Amino acid sequence: MESDLQMKSIKFLREPGYIYDLIFIFVYHFNRDHCLKHFMNYNKSEDELNFFNAAMYEFSYIYDNLFLFFHIRENGRCFFTTFYYEPLLKRFSDEFDFSKLMNIFWSDKEIALNILQYYFPSVEEKDHEFYCRSNLHTAQLIDESDYDDRVKSKLFSFFANPRPVIEKLHDSLISMDLLLSKYYERHIQTVTNVQNKIEINNLAEDLKKINNNSHSFDSFDDIYISICLLSKNCIYAFLYDNSTILLLGYDYKDHISFLKSQREPVELDEIANVLSEKNRLDILDIILRKGEASIKDFENELRLSATNAYYHITMMFKANMIRSRNEGKTVLYSLNKNHFNAIIDHLKKYI
Repeated sequence: MESDLQMKSIKFLREPGYIYDLIFIFVYHFNRDHCLKHFMNYNKSEDELNFFNAAMYEFSYIYDNLFLFFHIRENGRCFFTTFYYEPLLKRFSDEFDFSKLMNIFWSDKEIALNILQYYFPSVEEKDHEFYCRSNLHTAQLIDESDYDDRVKSKLFSFFANPRPVIEKLHDSLISMDLLLSKYYERHIQTVTNVQNKIEINNLAEDLKKINNNSHSFDSFDDIYISICLLSKNCIYAFLYDNSTILLLGYDYKDHISFLKSQREPVELDEIANVLSEKNRLDILDIILRKGEASIKDFENELRLSATNAYYHITMMFKANMIRSRNEGKTVLYSLNKNHFNAIIDHLKKYI
């Protein structure tokens, strides 16, 4: 007898994954290091880097003045997904497509208000229109902010004259849509193959293993699944009252295996051995401060020889504390935060 989950209404949608890939083109362009750090399968980092470099080469010409719309901030989000993707996602169906999405990009006032709200959340809503009408006060607000010079420069330029920037966004999205539609046509068989192999019960169990807060699909009447081709490791679930939309990159199975490996059982004696040496604690602090660091960084800051630095890194890598990726001939190391979460969970039994 089929399980309740197998008998639920499961429907494949093109648009959510397609438009997510469209946004990903711009996000990757302006946040390449962030994307490689957070969206890669580090079990095959060289293949991943080759894929992204080859795929994004087709979409490489992007105007720099679109930076504000796709710049990823500290919370891991960008303006475009916050205001023009996630709020509309629950409306996606066979009837909601790219052309309807584009219809919302003609109100200078609305977009300016949203930019203000996104980059200056402390400004009260009652004051939004005042700042959007007053270039002088908006300029002062920008100047006194903690943003870096690039963000400030783009904010100054946008609020001085929003219309040309918004028109450029509109035109760029249309141009990229044409390129992406051709990319999807060439790789349609990949989408079909992934859809044919999805087993919803196994997928639900895998999601629970990689996310302790994963919700059961049993409570939803409808389950929608959409495949991404560029964001190949994408695994997102958007939950609504009676339905859920799952975004899955075509390589999601391999990425689930990678995420599972990051949550393997913790051997506390091995962890304790690694952390017992001050240089290794200092290496962790350097990576934490920089986000990513190379052997040369450890040599320079800790006055270590290359041999000693590699020795410490190798121990930490085997203990699953750090992960690596290649940037040309340089190997960059970052923290495996999932593993540190697993360590914390393991230690809770002693509380």
